[in-house]
Amino acid sequence: MVDYRIYVLNADDHVVTPPHIFKCADDSEAVHLAWQYVDRTPVEVWDGATFVARLERTEQAVLEPEAVTR
Repeated sequence: MVDYRIYVLNADDHVVTPPHIFKCADDSEAVHLAWQYVDRTPVEVWDGATFVARLERTEQAVLEPEAVTR
């Protein structure tokens, strides 16, 4: 298990909170967990000094059928 850090960013791509730290088996699991922190601003996932992913909502994502609830 590896310590991953999830950073919540503002509109100017500055970190706005201390990192959320999770132990995950791999990058895929860390990215999956990071989606819960994506709202109106992006988040980045890091494994130590190694960048893993940047996640953010787009207008297209909001319009995808699985994202629409009735």
